[in-house]
Amino acid sequence: MHDDFRLMLYLGASADTITLSDYLALDAAARLANRVDLSMVTISIMAGGREHLAPRLSLGPLHRITPQLSVARERLVRGEPALIRSGVMDVEDGNYLLLEPEGATGPIRASVVSTDDIEVSHVFPDGYRAQDLYAYVASHRANLLKRTRRVGSLPVEVPLEREALLAALEREAALGLKLLSQEDEAHSRPA
Repeated sequence: MHDDFRLMLYLGASADTITLSDYLALDAAARLANRVDLSMVTISIMAGGREHLAPRLSLGPLHRITPQLSVARERLVRGEPALIRSGVMDVEDGNYLLLEPEGATGPIRASVVSTDDIEVSHVFPDGYRAQDLYAYVASHRANLLKRTRRVGSLPVEVPLEREALLAALEREAALGLKLLSQEDEAHSRPA
């Protein structure tokens, strides 16, 4: 089984999830039967035939996660680390998915990191203080990973195939935009 990265929607109020691609493939009746809340999404990280994240960590609204995927992909293509921040804002900690490339052709390592430092905990990696955030993560990386290891159930330095992850980030960004566009269109139609 190959490595993969997918945005997942929660079905109703349960921990059950459905991928964006599967949800978009549903007809209107099936979508009504499989209600999702676009304000709560998660990420599935498959590596080595094993799920490493979903559904343990809700990342908040789809409209906040989707634009970060393209920015993360661009950074990884340049050989730079990338972050994706949870869109959940009513907590003290800022939860991030840290993606770190190993050289120009090696795997990309995925870790969940969290900080309660008020200087950066609410900063998005595609926002105006992104450089401050990246500098903070670079200088505090060891402590951030140590904190995640103490939690025990979140991924730390999970290797992902570079090309598979880059393709998945591009695909999921496009699917997220497609679903958001469909939802906007559905809400703008007269009843």
